[in-house]
Amino acid sequence: DAKVKLPFNRTKFWFMDKKVTPVFIGDEYHRTFRYRSEIMCLTRYLDAAGLKEWLDHHLALGVGHIHIFDNESPYDCKGICAEYGDRVSYEFVPGYARHYRLYDGYVNGSRCQSEWIMAIDDDEYLELNPAVCSTVENCIEWYESRFPGEHMFAIRWKHMFPKKFHTECPGKILDYCTEENPSIAA
Repeated sequence: DAKVKLPFNRTKFWFMDKKVTPVFIGDEYHRTFRYRSEIMCLTRYLDAAGLKEWLDHHLALGVGHIHIFDNESPYDCKGICAEYGDRVSYEFVPGYARHYRLYDGYVNGSRCQSEWIMAIDDDEYLELNPAVCSTVENCIEWYESRFPGEHMFAIRWKHMFPKKFHTECPGKILDYCTEENPSIAA
């Protein structure tokens, strides 16, 4: 149960672009979320084994839930997602998929059940700095302790892809993506 201190005289509230009437208990408005953290992912590059590796990696970091948008995968993506129970949800997206339109619809359409949510592509991996945090929960707590009152963070990522990502390097992506590729780094 997350608690948020609100200004004493505030009377209008918005949640996911909809007006809401909060229930006050003292000076706290109680929000409930099923998960603390969630990843949204549009998958189009991975094969079945790669998707399992990707899901296992992120769930092992402590991500509470993953929502997969399947953009016409040639394998049983829905079946793989079902193997993870309520930790992974599935949605089929035919045709040309626009990442952020899907993500906005998921978050603003009240389907998201998480306090913290991030968008990661299937050719990207979340890696945590073990000197700072060992799980996603630790990472969230670290940011919240240093930036109280903030509710959104943008984090720069490293581009770890080989120079010929789609034409070389069979096997597990984490075995060969060990150095940042300077030609595509921002």
